[in-house]
Amino acid sequence: PLLSAGPQKLTETLQHYLESETKAGRLRCKNSLLAAQHLLGLLAGMDFLAIVISQMVPSEAEIKKRVTSSVDVFLKSYAAEESSDED
Repeated sequence: PLLSAGPQKLTETLQHYLESETKAGRLRCKNSLLAAQHLLGLLAGMDFLAIVISQMVPSEAEIKKRVTSSVDVFLKSYAAEESSDED
């Protein structure tokens, strides 16, 4: 019940968003569920473990750095190829 109320709902919402972005040609997600899990894993990563174990919350600057880095890594794998219209 707890999983379906929080993390599962978030994963499903992100999955649907990634599907729509793939259909729009902005992403390449052959498996949108796996892509959603990848992005969420990148975002949570070791920070979650550090918070649970040490109960130290990262600063806002650290969070922004983590999010930016995670999105950059995600897009390197899932961004659609840019078409070159230059002749």
